[in-house]
Amino acid sequence: MVKKLVQLKKEYCNYLDRKARHIAYLLKRNKKVTKLLLDYISELYDCANTEKDFSNDYFQSAYHQPITSDLEFMLARILYHYSNLYKLNWVISLRKQKKNVETGKMVAPDIKIEKEGRIIAIIEIKAKAGWMQPFFSEKRELKDKELGRHPEKKINESRDQLLKYACLDNCQKNNVFVFLPTFIHVDRKKYNDTIDSYRKTFAKNSTLNEENLIILSENTSLNLTLSNERQDYQPTGDFEHFVNKLKRL
Repeated sequence: MVKKLVQLKKEYCNYLDRKARHIAYLLKRNKKVTKLLLDYISELYDCANTEKDFSNDYFQSAYHQPITSDLEFMLARILYHYSNLYKLNWVISLRKQKKNVETGKMVAPDIKIEKEGRIIAIIEIKAKAGWMQPFFSEKRELKDKELGRHPEKKINESRDQLLKYACLDNCQKNNVFVFLPTFIHVDRKKYNDTIDSYRKTFAKNSTLNEENLIILSENTSLNLTLSNERQDYQPTGDFEHFVNKLKRL
């Protein structure tokens, strides 16, 4: 049984890797890939919901399996294959721990990209950002202040979480990026803010540049967990721009 499970897991990882290699190949041909990437993320959510297929009158499941680790793996493999296609000699580290010499603490960036011994990018991946709403939304920050929730504490924690990588192996602050598919769990269909406003609030609270946020969809109400809400992707060009920028470093 264990060997069978291991084999199934390998097949699953190989499937994600083939998806990643295909996206890298399209990037090499200067094709837009964000819509396809959103399709793949939607498929991850569909896969995470398979427990519901076992529901009946005597078994009910509301468990939502997180997709973050699979998303991290797929993105890391996209970058790996892209580097191979261009012979960029990137070293991709996925969740690999390393000691920060300034703080003495172990840190494990979601994805770290090194070239010739220097860090050219650290990517923090958020499948959702519901718990970070005030970090992206000024309207939510003001609402939390009205309710006495002290959002500044959560904002400071989120900023510190990101910037702790800026001192890792002389990594520059502008080499730290945040990847987020959509703003749905920030917007929640009630703040009705613009993507530009969310970008500006991110830049203010993170002290990073707006372009250090890699958002895949202009549609702030896009919910990839629901199949009936995936018709209007409104893909950005952030991911393609990010990869092209890395290629030049």
